Amino acid sequence: MLPCGASRRTHSLVLVLFLCFIVFTIFHLHGASRNWLYDNHQPIFTQTPEVANELRLPLPLPLEYDDDQSGSSFCQERFGLKYLRTFGRSLIDYCAPELSSSNLHCFRSKTAKEGRTDVFCIGGPALFENLRFHLDCKEKEWTSNDIANGIPSLSQFPQYWYSTGPRVLFDRYISLDGSMKGAAQVITQPRRFTILVSREGTIANPWHALMEIFAMTMTLDVLRTTLDPTTGAPFLLEADAADTQVMIVDSHPDGPFYDLWNLFAKLPIIRINETVAKDYEGTSIIIPLPGGANTFWQGDWDVLDCGPSPLLSAFSKRVFDFYNIDHEPIRDNKPLVLTFIDRKEKRRLLDKERHIQLLRSNYPNVKINVLDLAEYSMSDQVRIASESDILAGVHGAGLTHAIFQRPGSALVEIIPNGFNHKGFRNLAKMRGLKYFGTHASRLSEKIRRDNWQEDDVYLETERFLELMDAAIKSIYNQGTRNDYIS
Repeated sequence: MLPCGASRRTHSLVLVLFLCFIVFTIFHLHGASRNWLYDNHQPIFTQTPEVANELRLPLPLPLEYDDDQSGSSFCQERFGLKYLRTFGRSLIDYCAPELSSSNLHCFRSKTAKEGRTDVFCIGGPALFENLRFHLDCKEKEWTSNDIANGIPSLSQFPQYWYSTGPRVLFDRYISLDGSMKGAAQVITQPRRFTILVSREGTIANPWHALMEIFAMTMTLDVLRTTLDPTTGAPFLLEADAADTQVMIVDSHPDGPFYDLWNLFAKLPIIRINETVAKDYEGTSIIIPLPGGANTFWQGDWDVLDCGPSPLLSAFSKRVFDFYNIDHEPIRDNKPLVLTFIDRKEKRRLLDKERHIQLLRSNYPNVKINVLDLAEYSMSDQVRIASESDILAGVHGAGLTHAIFQRPGSALVEIIPNGFNHKGFRNLAKMRGLKYFGTHASRLSEKIRRDNWQEDDVYLETERFLELMDAAIKSIYNQGTRNDYIS
């Protein structure tokens, strides 16, 4: 038995150790509870940026996205939510923090068949002088680990067609010059964001123009669902839309899709040569993905086994909302609507009038519209596509409007002879549409220029009617429709 004094000392020591354990546990749990949402129980500041981003739990995606994780890895990485999540985990600051008062965070993804690394960035605070944005940023030293992980330096950013993409914007409109002019006061300015856009020259082409705008919206969604390590808050909040402006740096005309650049930004679109320098002191600049980086360009010469895409669905919903167009399922107590896209200059369907006349005779209860969509405003084009049970036409950018068809409707494509593009076939499946395609017949050598982009196309009347018959009957007996096959 221990002496009485020794027993008291032992009890005191046990009590002290117990109290230390309690204090340590409370401190540890407090720290863990403070950080669990953002870093999965790991203190981010002790990790490298790449490891920290892997550990950080993702923020919820905007409500427009359906939580669909079906499909192969190939499809998920390009057309599913995994595409956005991959970007969100890849952020890295391109500025050396001890030598910079600005930040430049960039994100990357590598899905292109040719191995290209697609990049977009956000930087600030920035100053605007002489038609250039200036960041007080000393580019970080590239390590062997950065190189091994495939992190490109600014000079290694890829180049895209039509002078688009981050590389062009950095070369022509952004300077990382270490200038400290005004840095102290601009950091305290209210949050403001400027999206720099250099558009392709194909401003009237629906496919090219919508792929650019679509890529921009996905850029912003990654920023809305990724935490800025310098603030602990998302890079972009929904409320920031009121203080966000698209700045067009190219000299192309506005074009029919111009207003859609404001899908997120609420400030008026502005041209770079119209800017006043003082209005942009302290702004954060967003350098978005270009249209050429949009994954919906990928695999368009191959048949893809990819189902409905939540990315495509979210984009179409946003366009519907932007134009105040109802995107609920079509009320099936209305007549079936077939819209045939009428091409006026090239790739015209020969004998079109006769084909359509016979089709109307065969289906008197189907509302058949023959329209040149280019004659309508963009909002009307979207509305027409959304109200069409069947959208049909010769291969061309007009079929891009399949993006705005309701799932369950049909897309019909007449493909030039010898041409094997699969883009619209894949698009239809990823929008939840039925697809019907056929190749045109070979034209007489006397009237053929051997140019699929310019040549008119010929399809025998019987084949045309069979093609449309298959599409029309595929819509029968859906919902409350009660159509019988004769």
